[in-house]
Amino acid sequence: MPDLMINLDDLDQHVATFGIDVFPAIEIPVERTHLNMFYEEAHDKWPDLFEGLIASDFEFKISKVFRVQPDIRGGPGLPVHTFELTQRGPLVRFPLILPNPIGATKLEATFLTRFGEIHKLFFKHLPGRALMRVGLVRNVIFATGEQRCNPLLSATEEFAGARLQGGACRFDYRDNQCNVLVQLNPVQAMTVTQLPVGATVSQHGGFGLNVQLDVNNAEIRPLSDDDIDVVLERAASLWPKKLLEYINERVAK
Repeated sequence: MPDLMINLDDLDQHVATFGIDVFPAIEIPVERTHLNMFYEEAHDKWPDLFEGLIASDFEFKISKVFRVQPDIRGGPGLPVHTFELTQRGPLVRFPLILPNPIGATKLEATFLTRFGEIHKLFFKHLPGRALMRVGLVRNVIFATGEQRCNPLLSATEEFAGARLQGGACRFDYRDNQCNVLVQLNPVQAMTVTQLPVGATVSQHGGFGLNVQLDVNNAEIRPLSDDDIDVVLERAASLWPKKLLEYINERVAK
């Protein structure tokens, strides 16, 4: 079997999620009017990212249905929560590549700029809060065909006569300014076929590697725009070249 090497041609799914921690915390029932104002303006500015609203005293989420043909309503589509308010603060999610048949969403060229505009719009409608932490999480899946990804987990694939079937690796790093997390999870794709008689059949669709790259500020304190830029530039510097080198070096060893 040839050596396993991961590259961008193998990229099957890619979602970039920005997380913001704010202080003081946002109480949804108290801020419903301001949150709705944020939604209305965000929906008008970025209809290709923000569409439906789910709002109550307990949750505030904005969703978008991504379709094979974005200009045509109906047909196959995948709903994604592109904005979600958590107890810590907002999450802004950019699905850059979605599973077939949707594929690339045309958001990759602008998502970093858009995040800056979205977070400023959010604080415009909900002022008086400090931004304490910002992070960018890239969640990607590389398709590896019929090659298992076990060599990325361990050089030892047997234990007491038993074969390694799966697992996960998590690595935490820290420099003077940022925390960097890399998590590797081998996955197996399954295809589901609907039969004319009503039953469904699941079939093996190949193997893959789910990689999570999480970069956020190490020191928890009120952040300036320059501080935010430092974190996002650090995250950008690791994708894709540094991350791919890191993964493939694990195979080489």
